[in-house]
Amino acid sequence: MVPDWCEAWIDIHLPPKVPVGEITQDLKVIVGQAQEEHPQVEASIRFTNMHTGYELPEKGLVVQALHDLYGKRSLPWAPEPFCSHSDANLLWASGVKPVLLGPGSLDKAHAPDDSVSFQQVKAAAELYAELLRSVAV
Repeated sequence: MVPDWCEAWIDIHLPPKVPVGEITQDLKVIVGQAQEEHPQVEASIRFTNMHTGYELPEKGLVVQALHDLYGKRSLPWAPEPFCSHSDANLLWASGVKPVLLGPGSLDKAHAPDDSVSFQQVKAAAELYAELLRSVAV
């Protein structure tokens, strides 16, 4: 059996400097070409939410405090863009400088086998407390 219609939602996360406007235009062109090649198929594309990413400069009180704490705890300092959904980009756009930091593994988050060891939770809580003490004015 073939259904009369099909719908697909795609959640795309791009690094901060990727030209989102060009990508959306390219996708529209691809859908337009598919519609021309297959006129019997009603193809369309719609972007319901679009938020630009951001790149937090590696300077400032909180970032320096985190960098120092990582060194103190012999943790590898390897900041990278957050490749999943969060409200951080909305906060960034309103002037807040969010840092996403926490225990666990992003590739397991919200999955059936999502788990974080108690040791990771404890280490994260200690890091948060040290960070707050180091930036308290």
